[in-house]
Amino acid sequence: MTFHSRTLLLAAWGFGLAVYVVGQVGLIGFPYLEAAWTDLAWLLAAAAAAVSAWQAGRSSLLRSDARAWFVIMLACLLWLGGQLIWTWLELVTRQFTPFPSPADWFFLPFAPVFALGIALYRPLRGRPGVTVQQVCNLLILLCGLLIAVPLLLSDRLRVTQLPADAVALALVYLVVYLAALLFGFFCYGVFRWGPKRLPLLLLLLGIILHGLVTSAYCASLLDSTFSSGDSISIFWLIAFGFISWAALEYRLRRDVIATAGSDKAGRGLYVFDRLLPVGVIAVLVALVFWRHDDIDVAIMPWLLPPAALLVVVLAVREWFGYRADLAMYRASVAAAAALAASEQEAQSARRVAEEANRAKSQFLAHMSHELRTPLNAVIGFSEILTQQMFGPLGERYREYAASILDSGRHLLAVINDILDLSKVEAGHYELVESLVDIEGVTEQVRGLLREQLQAGRLELHVACDPDLPLVWGDERLLRQILLNLVGNAIKFTPAQGRISMRAELAEQGALRVLVQDSGIGMSEADLERALVPFGQASGVLARKVQGTGLGLPLARQFVRLHGGDLVIRSQPGKGTEIAVLVPPERLRQPSVAFTGARTGPEI
Repeated sequence: MTFHSRTLLLAAWGFGLAVYVVGQVGLIGFPYLEAAWTDLAWLLAAAAAAVSAWQAGRSSLLRSDARAWFVIMLACLLWLGGQLIWTWLELVTRQFTPFPSPADWFFLPFAPVFALGIALYRPLRGRPGVTVQQVCNLLILLCGLLIAVPLLLSDRLRVTQLPADAVALALVYLVVYLAALLFGFFCYGVFRWGPKRLPLLLLLLGIILHGLVTSAYCASLLDSTFSSGDSISIFWLIAFGFISWAALEYRLRRDVIATAGSDKAGRGLYVFDRLLPVGVIAVLVALVFWRHDDIDVAIMPWLLPPAALLVVVLAVREWFGYRADLAMYRASVAAAAALAASEQEAQSARRVAEEANRAKSQFLAHMSHELRTPLNAVIGFSEILTQQMFGPLGERYREYAASILDSGRHLLAVINDILDLSKVEAGHYELVESLVDIEGVTEQVRGLLREQLQAGRLELHVACDPDLPLVWGDERLLRQILLNLVGNAIKFTPAQGRISMRAELAEQGALRVLVQDSGIGMSEADLERALVPFGQASGVLARKVQGTGLGLPLARQFVRLHGGDLVIRSQPGKGTEIAVLVPPERLRQPSVAFTGARTGPEI
């Protein structure tokens, strides 16, 4: 559809231009018919461009773009209105090339209204603010045009037979159209456009042709050599063709434009701001040296006012530039001071954190000794009481002793978990590495948890692939990982539920140990809480289960110490599957392991 629409438009305009050229050649020698043919072509081209801009504005999904296209439509309608008056004057009153005429009141506003449409055709997100320096740059360009045009046309200004008001109008035509052209390039160079870039380029091509052909038209007016059948007439038709093409491209891109962001920032902003005044002055100086013989009293009234305005604008620009540079310098000094202060604060915060970390380590080491010593005594004496080593006890005393033993062991396990977690978080945990048979570890875990499985009326299914490699790692930590995972599965699986543990080789040579259960499962929010130290999942059964919330975080930290990871999949009411992944670089084949790996293979 896109290719078809574009091809149809270009083919229609190409056919129209071909018909115009053929008719123009055929009517040579018939001034009235030649003027009528050209005027009709101009009317149709301007009307087609106005309709295309109206369609683009009506179909736009952005209010600002719709306004821009309607303003461009207004510019085309102004040109169309001027052409209607021009055609009336040429064909009815027989005033060929009427200048000045009422049509000029419509032709002249075309360029500034078109430039206003480009200004409203706003860039996408990321538009920089327009500064005073950029406004001054535009005024410098305008002053340069006001000075350069009389210099370039000085010979024609000297011999023209037009009255002063007609000469002034011709020069205004030149300046206004060229200023609109330069304003379009300014917008293209300093703003961000994204998918709106191609329609803007086509609009700029349209205003470029309008500016150049209008410049040639005004120059020929000064020596009264222009007529409607001149060779430059076709370029007005091509200019309106570019405007119609731009409207079509916008309609084809409207959905992308409504949702897209910006592309790269304007590449010419820095060069435009810094080098433009120097370039304008250099060009004007070169023109003065080139045309110095033609500068006389006759054209001085055209040169002095814009030259004075240029001096004022340059002074204003330098003043604001000085203030902007001063503000930037002060901001950089303030930023450097703030950076230095923040560095000092960061160093102070780091020292405080290091001191706090040392204090925590000392506290934990001290509390470890202070708590473990009496706890070991409590556990040992309660074991003596439960085993009735010094004589029989009553049933109630035996129950009390068993409760003391269970509580002591639970408290000791909590203390050990907290100490292990603090060491891992501080980066002080050192692995005691050796070759570990993972199948043997799974059997140890089943034996250690047999009583809990029986109490929960659960069964643990253990399976291992044959010829599994050995793991170079910390056997105690690997066993603790599986103890924590299977222990959690026991806690959160109702009676008669299923728990399984399987060791196998996974993709890319890694070792995977899967722990699955048919328990209560976890939602995404519960899983995030469960992976945070001391965090626990929600739910009725989860709240009834005793625990510190350290099992899963510790398991993940222990796996990561081995360079692996923990992958968890869970759904509420459907159970949980946890995969312990051990990387291939920690796996050793038994034949390699027992021929020299005992001393510690390099990893």
